[in-house]
Amino acid sequence: MDIVYKSMFAPYIIDMITYKKALGYSESTYRQNLLNFDRFCYDKHPKEKNITQELVSEWIVARPNENINGVKRRASAIRALAKYMNAVGIAAYVIPLESLGRDKPFTAYIYSNSELKSFFHAADQYPKSKRSPLKERTVPVLFRLIYSCGLRPQEARNLKCSDINYDNKTIYISDSKRHKDRVIPLDSEIMDICKEYDLAANVMFPSRTYFFQFCNKNIPCSNAWVDIVFRQCWKLTGIQHFHNGQTPRVYDFRHNYASRRIMQWVDESKDLNILIPYLSAYMGHIYLRDTFYYVHLIPDLIASSPGVDWNKTSDCIPEVLK
Repeated sequence: MDIVYKSMFAPYIIDMITYKKALGYSESTYRQNLLNFDRFCYDKHPKEKNITQELVSEWIVARPNENINGVKRRASAIRALAKYMNAVGIAAYVIPLESLGRDKPFTAYIYSNSELKSFFHAADQYPKSKRSPLKERTVPVLFRLIYSCGLRPQEARNLKCSDINYDNKTIYISDSKRHKDRVIPLDSEIMDICKEYDLAANVMFPSRTYFFQFCNKNIPCSNAWVDIVFRQCWKLTGIQHFHNGQTPRVYDFRHNYASRRIMQWVDESKDLNILIPYLSAYMGHIYLRDTFYYVHLIPDLIASSPGVDWNKTSDCIPEVLK
């Protein structure tokens, strides 16, 4: 998909992204926020050539229902652009790093069995769409794949048809977080679901590149599209209130996969010291401490489980110094 930047900052945005990609950064790190900034400038300040403090202040005003992390991501993107412009000799206001503050920590939402059952029942009943004829089949398969494999949502969205090996029952995850690739095995049941979906999608879009193609365009489903259908599925369940007053996110399927897998091993009295490194590799974690984070999401039962030798695992999680 070709992205067209329209504002006076378009040449600098394009050059900065090209430069960042040459350094090994993913284009997706900045693309969406800079595209939104470009549209903002084109619509409201079409003749503006300078990134001023006033322009930045207007840009980073929190939007309705936007949390502090969203504001920070937008601010970080424009800060990177301003730094690049200064580096090539174009004066631009750079937001002070200390003004960005720290990310607000999130709390993963752990679904109950009844909530999961209700969600996937709703996904299976997703209404047909004339504008997107494959939509009602995409929704249940996409979310089942994310949940059953503990994928990051973008990993599922960006899957290509060629990434799925039906003979070996594996999928290839390419250029994920920190540009890591990995191959993961799939359960036979979820693989059969994917194969059935693939056959139906091929009838409708025989030359598609992406497994979950967006409408009749040869591009993957967007993050915004996934969030919308995710919320619509919950609306279809009739569930309006969630425990602890939290609001579930698509990413929570990944957290639930990991925590439920660990809990299963605890119930089976398996040695977590042996198994968690495998889970870490499967999920694409770089550090074991990222996987051990999920220990904190499950019941206190695990703290006294014979499957965990905390003396051995303590070195995986660095000490927090005051």
